[in-house]
Amino acid sequence: QIMVTGNPAFDRMAAPSVPKEVLFKRLGLDVQKKTLLFAPQQINKFSTFWSDDLFYVMAKKIVEAVRHLSNVQLIIKADPYEALEPYQKLTQVCDVAVAVQQIPMVELLYHSDLLITLDSTAALEAMIFCKPVIIFNLTKRRSRVMYAEESAALGVRAPSQVGVAISQIIEDHGGVRQSMAEAQQGFVRRYAGQIDGQATERMASLIHHHMMSVSGTLGRF
Repeated sequence: QIMVTGNPAFDRMAAPSVPKEVLFKRLGLDVQKKTLLFAPQQINKFSTFWSDDLFYVMAKKIVEAVRHLSNVQLIIKADPYEALEPYQKLTQVCDVAVAVQQIPMVELLYHSDLLITLDSTAALEAMIFCKPVIIFNLTKRRSRVMYAEESAALGVRAPSQVGVAISQIIEDHGGVRQSMAEAQQGFVRRYAGQIDGQATERMASLIHHHMMSVSGTLGRF
C-alpha cells in the first residue's frame, strides 16, 4: 500500500519572522518596488546538463534586463554550495540588485513578487506561496522539470526575452498571472501533495501504524 503524506518540510512554510520592511532595509532595497528573486543552483561536476558558469551567465542576463526596467529590483539567492563573490561583484554595478546566501529561501520567497530559476525546487515552493515563476533555460536541453510545459511557469530561452517576460507578469498582460495561478494549483496538488501543515503528523501516524503492525505480527510467533 502507498499513502501520500505530503512533504513535512512544507509544514514549516509560514509567514517569516522578519517583516519585509526590516529585511529590505537591511538589504538596501525599496519596499515599494516589485522584487524579483533569482535562484541559481549547485553546479554538479558530474553532469553535462550545464556548464560551470551557466548560473553566473543567467544572473548577468537578468541583471541586464532589470537595469532597463522601472520600479523593479532583484535579489540573487546564491546556492549554499556556490561561491557568493561572483554574484556580489555582478550586483555592485547595479544599484537595484543584491546578492545574498544566508537568508532562508522561504523568507525571500515570501517577500518577493516573482521567482526566476532554471529548474530548482524553489519554483515549487514559490507556487505554494502563489508566486509567479519564470523558468529561464539557457541550455540546449529539454527542461528536467516540467514547470513551464505544464503552464505553471512562464518559459524563457532567449536572453532578450527575459525583460519581456518580467514585464508581462508584473503588468499582467493578457491575464497571465491568473492563468498561471490556476495551473500552479494543479501542479502543487500533483507534485507537493496536500499543503495543510499536517504532513509531519500523517507521516508519524503512518510510521506508528506500521510499527504496531510489525510488533503484532512478531508477537504471534
